[in-house]
Amino acid sequence: MTWTNNNQPEPNMDTQTTIYTVDEAARLLGVSGQTIRNYLADGRLRPVEVVGKATLVDGTSLKQFKEAVPCTTR
Repeated sequence: MTWTNNNQPEPNMDTQTTIYTVDEAARLLGVSGQTIRNYLADGRLRPVEVVGKATLVDGTSLKQFKEAVPCTTR
């Protein structure tokens, strides 16, 4: 990832388009859907704003979280 002059990541296709449902994010991290909802509620993951009831997880946020937190499953 490259950075712009204002210390913001430069947009690329992956960060602009990758979003996951709560269930997809849970499978990727090896946790429950409720754990993902807790992470969204306390700010550890960033939700994507959408119309309707669906909660979607920002892919960049998920990737950064996964890289920062050791894997809990084997």
